[in-house]
Amino acid sequence: MTFKHSGIKIVTSIYVIALITTMMIFFTLLGDSLVSSSFWISLIAILIAETAIWYYSIFVIGHVDDVKKSVPGYMAIGVVVVLYWLAVILYSFFRGIAHFALGLYVSVHIVTLVTAIILCGLLMLFIRYNGKHEQNTKFHIAQLYEIESALKQVQIKMRSVHSSQMEELNVLIARLIEKVHYSDPVTPDSLIYMNQQIMNSISTLDIEITAALSSDQEITNTVIIQYINDIQDRLAARNEQVLISK
Repeated sequence: MTFKHSGIKIVTSIYVIALITTMMIFFTLLGDSLVSSSFWISLIAILIAETAIWYYSIFVIGHVDDVKKSVPGYMAIGVVVVLYWLAVILYSFFRGIAHFALGLYVSVHIVTLVTAIILCGLLMLFIRYNGKHEQNTKFHIAQLYEIESALKQVQIKMRSVHSSQMEELNVLIARLIEKVHYSDPVTPDSLIYMNQQIMNSISTLDIEITAALSSDQEITNTVIIQYINDIQDRLAARNEQVLISK
């Protein structure tokens, strides 16, 4: 049996015991007020709170990987659920107010439940937003890493090219790689196309170098510099637009 299934089984067993215990306490100690509305309101509210704790627990056990990605958010939801449970238990000690203002007692329970639901909903939205933001950040970092890796592959190929000024070319490509490495990876969706344009320019340079190597011909220094400058200009434009969009 996996940890997930065994954990859910244990939590469910505790939940069932808690429900039975709660009902026994209510019917045993507070049985004299069995016919009162406050008795049933308090009992139902506590059972709802215990059910919420049970559902939260099995959700955490069943989605451990997701929870690990946003521990503070899920911990906050757990705190809200437990606080709701403590609140309705506290209310059960003040059921006497229902004899004078049943509507107020019901309203307090409803407001508490709605507040807990709203807080949990807002926290779930926060968790989802953070998750999407993290995925987008990873995607953008991967794009920039792909550009850097492509340039490094070009740099390796260039070492085999016949050129009288290879040292100068290596310096230029090394500087370009460094600029890519220190560029802001987080690119707005509207500017992602600029990353693709840079990749296209790198691919074009790679094709030219590959063709020169396959034919064992010398490629002119001017041609390579032109391609490198084109990539550098596109990178500079991309970085400028990213900075403006911040």
